[in-house]
This record gives sequence, C-alpha cells and structure tokens, in this order.
Amino acid sequence: MEFISNKMTSKITKLLNDVSIVSSGYLPQWVVDLALSCSFLLPFEIRCRIFWLVDVDKQRAINKFNDQQQQQQQLQQLQVAAKIIKRDDVLNQAEIVLDELVGSNAVLEIQFHDEAGFGLGPTLEFYTLVSQQLQLYKYHLWIGTASDNNDDGGVASGGDAASWNAASKEAATAAASEDGKRLQMILDKFEFLGRFMAKCLIDSRFLDLPLSICFYKWLRGEESTLNLSDLRYVDRGLYNILHKMQCLVNMKESVESRRDLSAAEKREQIESLTLDGCSIDDLCLTFTLPGYSNIDLVHEGSQVAVTIDNLEDYVEKCVYWLLIGGVQRQMFSVRLGFESFLLLSSLRLFYAHELDILFCGSTTYRTVNNADQWTPSYLMGVCRTDHGYSQDSTTVHHLFNVMASFSHKQQRLFVQFITGSPRLPIGGLKSLKPPLTIVRRTVELGSNADDYLPSVMTCANYLKLPNYSSSEILKEKLLFAMNEGKLSFHLS
Repeated sequence: MEFISNKMTSKITKLLNDVSIVSSGYLPQWVVDLALSCSFLLPFEIRCRIFWLVDVDKQRAINKFNDQQQQQQQLQQLQVAAKIIKRDDVLNQAEIVLDELVGSNAVLEIQFHDEAGFGLGPTLEFYTLVSQQLQLYKYHLWIGTASDNNDDGGVASGGDAASWNAASKEAATAAASEDGKRLQMILDKFEFLGRFMAKCLIDSRFLDLPLSICFYKWLRGEESTLNLSDLRYVDRGLYNILHKMQCLVNMKESVESRRDLSAAEKREQIESLTLDGCSIDDLCLTFTLPGYSNIDLVHEGSQVAVTIDNLEDYVEKCVYWLLIGGVQRQMFSVRLGFESFLLLSSLRLFYAHELDILFCGSTTYRTVNNADQWTPSYLMGVCRTDHGYSQDSTTVHHLFNVMASFSHKQQRLFVQFITGSPRLPIGGLKSLKPPLTIVRRTVELGSNADDYLPSVMTCANYLKLPNYSSSEILKEKLLFAMNEGKLSFHLS
C-alpha cells in the first residue's frame, strides 16, 4: 500500500516548476526535510527532481528536466571534459580519468582511440565497458567463481544473476593473512567503484552492474539492519540452507519453552531434530564460513564443531560475516570513493530498491504488469519514423515484429547497439531521449538493399535501416550488426 500524499505532491511540483526557484537553486528547507524524513509521502519522480536540484547542481537539474520547465532558452551549458580512451586498457584509464575529475563539475565525454565516433554513444559504452571490467573474476571483488577461461580472467558468477555483494574469497584471505598489499589493491578497486558510481549518477549515465539490495543498504548506512532474510539477495542457495537451520533453532526453542515436558524429554526431542533427515552432528560442520574453510567464524573455528546447541550462534555468525563483517572494509572504500564526488547523505531520499533504478535505469524490459512489453503495438507507439519510412512501411512492421520476438539478451544487445548502453532510462523505451527513430538507409544505385547492414547514430538514437525484402533477412542482418557492431563506432 502506498501512502503518497497527492496534495503535498501537487504543492511541491508547483515549486519545482517555478523557474525562479530552479534557476536560483533554492528550494524551501521544509521540502528537503519532508523528502528526507517522510520519503513515502512523495513519488519517486518528485524525489529525483529534489535530489538533482539540491544535491547535484541547478545546471544539471535544469538540463535534465527542461521538458517539465519548458525553458529551453535558459538551458545552461555545462563544461565538458573530453577524454580519449583505449578499449584494451579501459579500466586503468578510467581510474586515472576519474582521479583527475575529482572536484570538477565537468561532464565526462569519451572518444575511443582510433575510432570515428564521439559524444553520447561512446560515452555510454564507456560506462558499460567499465561495468563489465569490474565484474571480471581476476579482480576478486565479488562472491563467485570464473564462469569461463578467457584471457580476461572470466566473468565472476555465483548466486543469483542480479544479486552480487561486495565480498570475495581473495579479499577475505588477504585480510586473514594480513597481506596488506593484496588487500589494498582490492580496496582501491572498491574506492574506484564508489567514484565511478557517483560520477555515473551525476552525469545521468547508467551502470551495468547487478548489485544486490544489501549493497544499496550499505550505501544508505543501513548495514545494521541486515539479517538472514537479506542473504537471499546475495546467495539464494546458502540462504535456503541457513533458513532451514534457523527453523531448527526455532523448533528447539519451542521445545525448550514447553512446560509439560521433563528435562529428559525435552533433550530427547531436541536431539531428534534433523535437517533434511540428517542430524546436525552428522553434517560434520565446523565454525568456518561455508565454502571458505580458511575463514574462521570464531577463534580456531575449524576446531569447533557445530551442534544443535550452538546452531543459532553459527547461523548468526555466517550471516554477519557475509553481509557485514566480511564486506565492511570494501564498503567503507566504496563510501569513501563516492563522497569524493557526492555526499552519501543525499541517497537517503531513496529506498534501497529505488537506488538500483537510479544507478542502473530500467533493470527489466518487461514491467510487472507487462505495460512495457515489446509488442508491435507498443513499439509503434514509442518509436518514430522519418526520412523514407512511415509507420505504415512494410519494413518498419517487419522490424517491430522482429523486436517483439527478441529474448532478454537480444533486447539488451539491441539497446546497446542503438544507444551505446544495454540499460534503458527509467520508464523503458518510451523514456528514451531522443526517441528511437527509424530512417531508411540509402544504398548505391543498382545495389541490392539485402547486401547492406543497418547502422546507427547513437547520439540521436537513429536506426538506419535498409529496405529489406523480407523480415527473415532483416532479422539476420540486424542480429549480425548488433553482435559485431557493439565493439566499435565505425558502422556509421
């Protein structure tokens, strides 16, 4: 149930639409206090506008919400920091670039070395590439194992696809062995992640990182509220096991509270409790972290057996280490890096699940009520046609049918091909600015359109589509361009 106040929302919307207030960057303090203390009273969109005006800067607020303001003539040009980046060293160069931009209000704009493209498209792809680099297993930033053996060290995998937490065996091992150099290298990467997230947010870009709700709770300073139920966002399999153990603990407490049983009868019933048919003693567990035998949960934990009597303590210590104790150094580093660009207190305007939307944009291409499902009719309503095509063109209808058949992975590839980022803005395709526009790609006189590939203008979200003879050829050419064209900006 939502408790949004329509009257309060209407009043604050009028203030945010007041040109003098936005231009001066001054918003009455009661509005900020209300948004911080009673976030549930205001819709997410209104809190976003408050955030941009109060916590980022008025220039970006005007530029971001100029449609609402209808004051195009008052748009202020922000300083641009143009950088040339090499694709084969994108993470190291990104660290250098963000270090240089600390304290600067400039918008970061990227061009890739030896590539023609520049502007918004390459910049969005830069954020995507850095996000992918941060997921590589070789950096040991996350829970998981290498999913493949490529030269980049594989992409870390483990737990749910969208539930990563800032923990790794490597960081824990380094901390346990007091290997300061190895640990510092990992912490430096997390500090960079904090800077990267803040810069991404300030410049209205999107991360392509599957961070967990627990991660965002840490950013909000809510780590003390994390408990067993939150573990399901990080490691569903381990959560299921520990949840069953907690159920045994509850059953044990229930037996102990019974007054109709003697001490001997209570003991007999407690010792008969089993986990999937096995007693706790038969599991031969010790006080070490599951899957990490080198990490003791208590002093000399490898020598302390887990029994039905200390099972509650074991569950609590596992949860604490996975969600708090084992990640606190990493998360402190993230916070430190974030605050070099933006105050963490500004994130208190949003709930943890809203932060994922704020940082990563549209995390799904189909909403819960399927309102934004990629159907031909939906696509016809959110896409434009121009320069040789109309909504009635056969090729355009073929395109919409092909897009409607895309899998989730293919949708991500398509969006990255069009915009440079696999993430859509909040609201999905209909919120893309400028909107996705399909234009006819001209071919040389006497040439066959079926021999040409589609191309794009990422800065304008233009898809230049040849007039293919069939939907099958259109799909073949489009999929080829989506897969091969994402690695450079040359097709246009």
